[in-house]
Amino acid sequence: MCIAHAPAKDGRKKEFKQKFFSWPDQREAMGQYVDEIAIGNNIWFGVNLFRRPERKRDFAIPTRLVWADLDYCNPGEVTPAPQCRIESSPKRFQSFWRLDEVVTAEVAQNYSKRIAYAYAEQGADKSGWDIEQLLRVPFTYNYKYDTGNSHVPEVKLIAALEPLLPVEVFEAVTEPTFEEAAESEEPMPNVLALPSVANIIYAYQSELRRTAFNDVFTNEPASDWSAAMWNLINICLEAGMDKEETFAVTLESKCNKYDRDDRPINYLWREIIKAELKQKNLSLILDEAAPLKMPELFSGSEPPESIIDDYKEWAIEATDAVVEYHELACTMLLSSILSSGMFLNTSFGKVLPNLWGLILGDSTLTRKTTAMKMAMEFVGEIDREIVVATDGSVEGVLTALASRPNQVSVFYKDEVSGFIDSINRKDYLAGMPETLTQLYDVPEFFTRRLRKETITITNPVFVFFGGGIRDKMYGLLNDEFILSGFLPRFLIVGGDADLTKLRPTGPLPVELGNRRAQLREKFVDMHSVYNDMATIEIPEANTSFQIPTQTEVVLNDDAWKFFQDTELLLAKEASASAFSMVAQPTFGRLAWSSLKMGMLLAAARQKPNKNNEIRVRVADLQAAAWYVQKWGVHTIDLIQNVGRSANQRMVSRVYEHIRRRSGCTRSELSRHYHLQKRELDLILDTLVDRGQIRVKKAGSGFVCEIVR
Repeated sequence: MCIAHAPAKDGRKKEFKQKFFSWPDQREAMGQYVDEIAIGNNIWFGVNLFRRPERKRDFAIPTRLVWADLDYCNPGEVTPAPQCRIESSPKRFQSFWRLDEVVTAEVAQNYSKRIAYAYAEQGADKSGWDIEQLLRVPFTYNYKYDTGNSHVPEVKLIAALEPLLPVEVFEAVTEPTFEEAAESEEPMPNVLALPSVANIIYAYQSELRRTAFNDVFTNEPASDWSAAMWNLINICLEAGMDKEETFAVTLESKCNKYDRDDRPINYLWREIIKAELKQKNLSLILDEAAPLKMPELFSGSEPPESIIDDYKEWAIEATDAVVEYHELACTMLLSSILSSGMFLNTSFGKVLPNLWGLILGDSTLTRKTTAMKMAMEFVGEIDREIVVATDGSVEGVLTALASRPNQVSVFYKDEVSGFIDSINRKDYLAGMPETLTQLYDVPEFFTRRLRKETITITNPVFVFFGGGIRDKMYGLLNDEFILSGFLPRFLIVGGDADLTKLRPTGPLPVELGNRRAQLREKFVDMHSVYNDMATIEIPEANTSFQIPTQTEVVLNDDAWKFFQDTELLLAKEASASAFSMVAQPTFGRLAWSSLKMGMLLAAARQKPNKNNEIRVRVADLQAAAWYVQKWGVHTIDLIQNVGRSANQRMVSRVYEHIRRRSGCTRSELSRHYHLQKRELDLILDTLVDRGQIRVKKAGSGFVCEIVR
C-alpha cells in the first residue's frame, strides 16, 4: 500500500515522496508513519494495492474498491450512494464504494471512470479514476489552504458504512464513450488560427533542450509511429505548452501518423486531451499551480526600430555569436554610457536607467565573451574609467565605487561563477548579494563595514555585466539569490552553440570597419550629450566647481498606461505559477527593467529639449517590452533550475550520459556515478516514465537507450 506526502510549504515534485507498506501485516506501522508526518505535510494513500512497491498499473492486484474524486459534487447526490465519504477540504469530497466480490483492477478502474463522467457536470473530477490515483488520508490536514494566518482544514471522514454493494449497480452506470473520454467536451481549435510553430519552439527552447524533442519532431520514426507521437505530445505538455500549442507543434512534426495515414486530425486532438488528463493527475496530487510562462507584453512580430537594430546589424556581420547576446550587450552598452545623465521622477522617488545583464551559454562556441567584449570595447574607448573592475575582491569593487559618486561604475566579468562560488563559501562575504542589490537602487548614502575598514559610497550608479556557463551557474545559485533581490535585477539571455552557423576567422572587411566607426561616433555623441557638466560659480570665494547635469525623462499618459499594463501582466503570471515565491520578485523587476530600457532607447533617438527633457514614447516601451518578452524565457529557465535538488541534478546527469552514449549498460552508469542499485533503479524508472529512455535486456545485463 502506498502512502505519499509532500511538505505543506512546497508541493513541487522534488519534495514529493512515497513509502510502501505490506498490507495488512504493516497496518500498525503505516498508522504510526502517518501520525509522525501528519503535521506540516499533505498526505495521500493509493486507492489500489500493488504486488511490488511501485504505483504502476502493471503491478495492481484485484480489489473490492471503487473510488471517485467527487470534488464539488455532493456524495449525497450520487447513485449508488458511496459507503465511505470524505470531505477533503470545505465543500469538496472524495468517496469510495466496497463491492461484495473481488474484481480485477481494470474493472474497478472502469467503474470509477463511469462515476467520474456520470457526475462531471455536478463537479466530479474526470481525471481522478485511474488505478494509480492518490487521495487524501482522513484525519490528516489539507495544507493547500494554509496561508500562514488561517485555520488549516482537517480531512474529515463523514461516513463509513459496512454494507457491501453488488457489482451490478456499477454495470448500470453508463460508460463514457471514447469521444467523451478523449475530447473531454473540448472542441478542436481552428487549424487556420493556430500559433506559429517556430515561435512556440523558441518560447519553450529552454525546457525542450533537455529532452528528445528535436529528434522526435524532425525525424520520421523507424518503426513505432504511435509511440513517437505519444512521446512528442508528452514532451510538449511537460515543457509547459498548452493543448493548442501542443496541437500546432505535433501537426507539423515528422512523426504525425495521422498525416501519414490521411486520417482526420481530430484524432490527434483526442490524443492530446488524453495525455493532458494523464499529466493532470500528478499535478492535482501535488496541488501544483500552473507552470510559469512569459506573458505577451507586445504582440508585434518585430519590435519598433531602435539603436539596437543598428548595433545588431553590424555585430551579426562581425561575429557568429548568438543574436540575443548582441541585443543584451547593446542594452548594457547604453546603460554604461547614459545612466548617470538622466532620471525619471516616480511616486516613490527618482529612477535611473542603470541595468544589470547576465549572458549564459554552454561553451566557447556560443561566443558569449566575444559579444560582451565587442560592446565593452566601445565603453573603454569612450571613457576607460567607467569599467571599475573586471576581477578583484569585493573590497576593491566597493572602494572603486566610493571614488565615483554620481557616475556610472561598471563591474564587468565574462565569467562570474567564481564570484558566486566565493559568496557561497566565504563567511565574510555573507550578505554580499544583498549589498550589491542595495547599490543597484542608487542610494544617496551607503556604508559598508569590511574586515579592515569602513567604506562610504554616495549615489553609486552601479552596472553589473556578467557572463557564465549556464549549467555551472545553475549548480552554484540557490533560492536565496532570488529572494534577496539579487538575481531578479538581471536581464538574462542564454544560447546554445550552432555548429552550422560557425564562421572562420578572417581579416576585417573595410565596410565592416566603417560601420563600426559610425556606431562609435553615435555612442560618443550620446555620451557627451548625457554627461554634460554644469559650472557652479561662488563669487564670494572667487572659485567655481563643476557638477554633472541630469536630463529629466518624461512619459506621457499612454506610455505610463503601457508600463502599468506590463507590470500587471507580469505580476499576474508570476502569482498564478507553481514558482510564485521566486517568480514574483523576478517578474516584478522585469517590469522595471523594461521601463529602464525604454528610457535608454528614448535617449538614444533624441537629444534633450530646451527644458533639458526627453520624451519616452509608447514605441520606446514597446521595443523594450518586446526584448524583455523574448529574453524572458531564459529568466524562467533560471528560476526553474535554481535550487534544484542533488537528486534532480543526478537524474539530469544520468540522462545526459545516456543521451551521449545510448546503449550504455547499467553497470557502467553505476560505476561512473557511484550509485547503488536502488538509487539507479529510481533514476532509471523516472526517465522511463518520462518517455526519455528505455531499458532492455542484453546478454547477462541491461542496456539503456535514448528514446528517439
